[in-house]
Amino acid sequence: MRVTLGSRAQYTGAGQPMGANPQHIPTEECDMESLQLYTTGGHIRRLHEIEKDILRLAMRHYGGEKSQAAQRLGIGRSTLYRKLVDFRIDWENT
Repeated sequence: MRVTLGSRAQYTGAGQPMGANPQHIPTEECDMESLQLYTTGGHIRRLHEIEKDILRLAMRHYGGEKSQAAQRLGIGRSTLYRKLVDFRIDWENT
């Protein structure tokens, strides 16, 4: 199972949104902390926090290759670079 960030939410068999409990995210597919969509209080995390985690995940997944990460994220390389700087993400050590 995968957690999607699209318009259709996926739910567990218990009726809870997937991602509410990190055990529903297979560790071989992602870093659990990176895709945590809910706070410990059960609220949805802020968009900028999730975006920062996705950027870190992409940079790790593509070995720091900014062009590849940007392409797979659907953004320009300069946009990715700006976001990395804005979020203070050290892309060489992710």
